[in-house]
Amino acid sequence: MCKTVRIQLVNPFETNLTEKFDLEKKRLRSMRDRILSMHRILMEIQKSIYEVNNPSVTRGQLLELLFTHENFTWLRAISTLVSNIDAALAHREGITIEQVEEFFAEIRTLFDQSEGHASFKENYDRLRETEPGKIPFRIDVLTELGLPDEHGSF
Repeated sequence: MCKTVRIQLVNPFETNLTEKFDLEKKRLRSMRDRILSMHRILMEIQKSIYEVNNPSVTRGQLLELLFTHENFTWLRAISTLVSNIDAALAHREGITIEQVEEFFAEIRTLFDQSEGHASFKENYDRLRETEPGKIPFRIDVLTELGLPDEHGSF
């Protein structure tokens, strides 16, 4: 009796690329979660500063302040980034490796020493100085996220 054996050839290069892409998507999700946690901390600190001269605000009011009040404008950089990552990850057709790389670049630009997102960086650094221990240095964020600067160093 003769058995038919099916052999499926797998291109190891494709397999490695798929595995690498899956790892990068997982890494992006992890970064998104950490950035969202940081966003919550920054919002709470900004809220406390706001409430020194204004009445206490509810979560709904805080969300409205995030979108409308000038003292919260700088936080929109993170809000937008997290929202865009969520949308890309949830997209029916999936996310591309190019999009993943673009998100990594955007995260890097948000926390590095470049001129991009100047308002965010100024406010972030100001809060870091007034709330030591609650907010890490921007360079430490890049290191934690495993995102070296454009020169490959941290």
